[in-house]
Amino acid sequence: MGKPLKAKSELKVKLARHAGFCWGVRRAVNMVLEAVHRREPNLFTYGPLIHNPQVIGLLRDLGVGIITNHSDITPNTNLFIRSHGISPQEREELQAQGAIIHDATCPLVEAVQKTIGKFSRDGYGIIIVGEAGHPEVSALLEFAQGKGIAISRKDQIEKLPPWEKVCVVAQTTQDRKIFRELANLVKAKHPICKVFDTICPATLKRQEGVRQLAPKVEAMVVVGGRNSANTARLAQISRSLGKSTFQIETDEELKREDLRGIRSIGITAGASTPNWMIQRVVERIENLDRGKGLRGLFFRGIRFLIRSNLYLAFGVACFSYAVSRLQGIEPRLSFLLVASGYVFSMHLFNHYTDPSPANFNEPYRVSFYRHHKTILLGLAFLSLAGTLALSLHLGLFPFILLAFMSLMGAVYRLKVIPPGWSILPYRRLVEIPGSKDLFLALAWSLVIVVLQSLSKGDKLSPVFGVAFAFTFILSMVRSSLFSLKDIQGDRIVGRETLPIILGKGKTKLLLITILACLTLLLSFSAIWGWTSSLSIWLLLPVAYAYFYLYLYHRRFIFQGILSEAVVDTGFILSGATAYLWFLLH
Repeated sequence: MGKPLKAKSELKVKLARHAGFCWGVRRAVNMVLEAVHRREPNLFTYGPLIHNPQVIGLLRDLGVGIITNHSDITPNTNLFIRSHGISPQEREELQAQGAIIHDATCPLVEAVQKTIGKFSRDGYGIIIVGEAGHPEVSALLEFAQGKGIAISRKDQIEKLPPWEKVCVVAQTTQDRKIFRELANLVKAKHPICKVFDTICPATLKRQEGVRQLAPKVEAMVVVGGRNSANTARLAQISRSLGKSTFQIETDEELKREDLRGIRSIGITAGASTPNWMIQRVVERIENLDRGKGLRGLFFRGIRFLIRSNLYLAFGVACFSYAVSRLQGIEPRLSFLLVASGYVFSMHLFNHYTDPSPANFNEPYRVSFYRHHKTILLGLAFLSLAGTLALSLHLGLFPFILLAFMSLMGAVYRLKVIPPGWSILPYRRLVEIPGSKDLFLALAWSLVIVVLQSLSKGDKLSPVFGVAFAFTFILSMVRSSLFSLKDIQGDRIVGRETLPIILGKGKTKLLLITILACLTLLLSFSAIWGWTSSLSIWLLLPVAYAYFYLYLYHRRFIFQGILSEAVVDTGFILSGATAYLWFLLH
């Protein structure tokens, strides 16, 4: 590890863009996870699926073994080819052993394999700019049919065979600067030379992210497997820029003395590094630093409010105020407390009834929840009891509604359906595809909009529909955005959220579309006289939702509590907007 730099202020952490799983790695891991959740038998990977020990360990815990010898293969073995690919000869031998082949080779690697195969058949010598002995390079050389060689240094060019014509390709995780330099030297030596830049675009983006971030910080942390070539290359680039660089595999490797004297630190990760490991590193740095003085105290206070869900509960209270004003109902403290208390208690109960998703989606919360379990569970029970008592004060029907919703929320993650009772293959509500996002939005709408209407005895009206749509859509956008962020962890635990069902691109399009519909509804409802002019004012929090979706799309908010702080501030903005409208009217 590099030598710490001297400084005296609180440590600032910056995350490089494009850190974490690349598309090819994500595809390979998802293929295996889908087979796990389909409960297919005899699941194995041929060699390590990717170069990340934590992910390999996770797959092992899920029952996926690793086979390295053909003799270990039995008929009907479900065998996943690693993302780096294998040679044609190996594939034939595996099939001859009776293995059921599932090809998780990265499509970009497959494209390089086809290029090498084509030009080797045409009589070209194949030169691969990459690391000899790396699984990807070893497999690529087999496609060259004995006329290939791997190079990584200038001095190796002089020792190349006297081929009349050559084809130059790159290991997909190669540094482009090195590739171009060596390719130009080969081209100068061989008049008939075909050069193909086969470096993965995701790799280039990671490398460029390091080059952009490193000058802005005093040190860099590179997270990834020690046997990951692209992770090592990111660390090399960082060091070449003169930055103190810490190349680590897990968050535990970072020590307090490593950070002593550093004012700012950047974090990036290799293509095989899962998001939860990046989050753990961010959390580790924040915990080691802690910060001093009023600023440090302020940020620790914000972290506590967000991790405990108190910040969200306050946001829900503000949002409930805005909805009351929108419906033309005089806001009452009981409305606000019931809504915020319900959301607060259900979030905590859902974590403690099934904490496994948090291990991957919110690792920064896991230790916090474990350490404060007694206090948080006590607050959750008190909050739920208080909300039920307040709802009874609002009326019998509000109490019945809230009691039913509380029961459903408390058992959401529990196996409440006995085996064989359901016509669908689900024993828990959480297992229903898309239930996380849709049920949460429905629950918010019921406790905020319907409960207020029931307590006042109001009949269904256009303003009720506008308020319901406003609540349902903004709460669904919040939930779906976090599902986008948590897609890796949700796949691991087998949860089918909207992003997993629809895909990231279609989910983003869906969220933009429903926000556009809400924009039109709020605008025309005021024009048609369904609502007061407040619906126009409430376009501000809708615009804010567009804003944080854009921030997520550009990966400005991606990991940790920052994303929650940004998103949940939108609900506080709704209440503040409604209160300002009230003062001016």
